[in-house]
Amino acid sequence: MQDVAGGAPRRLVEGAAAGAVSPDGRIVASMGAAGSIVLTPVDGSQSRTLTGVPIGASISRWEASGRYVFLKASGEFGVNVFRVDVATGHAEAWRTLAPSDVAGVRYPTYSLAMTPDGQSYCYSYGRRLSTLFVVNGLK
Repeated sequence: MQDVAGGAPRRLVEGAAAGAVSPDGRIVASMGAAGSIVLTPVDGSQSRTLTGVPIGASISRWEASGRYVFLKASGEFGVNVFRVDVATGHAEAWRTLAPSDVAGVRYPTYSLAMTPDGQSYCYSYGRRLSTLFVVNGLK
């Protein structure tokens, strides 16, 4: 964060590689130790940690009202999306996004983009298809 008038920038959250800013601009959600989300107010007041979130998940975005944070975690053929209530810390499985045909899907979802209301989304994945030829009687 940096004052509009100038000055040195300061980190909002120490030790976080990535995070998402709440819709009102007052809180940054970042991943903490395994299975936790750290909610850090930008005004410098005390952070709050929510535990019990799925291991291996990462923050996707805040929901428009600021009540939930959406997390994503790679599944076998797609992405599992979780919704975490920031007031209670309760995490619930929200959606699983995967292609309708999983043939050749080798990689979990690379990216996920969602609208603030969570009603529209897009994602990508890797697919590798090949053809097997069987030859009999080759001399």
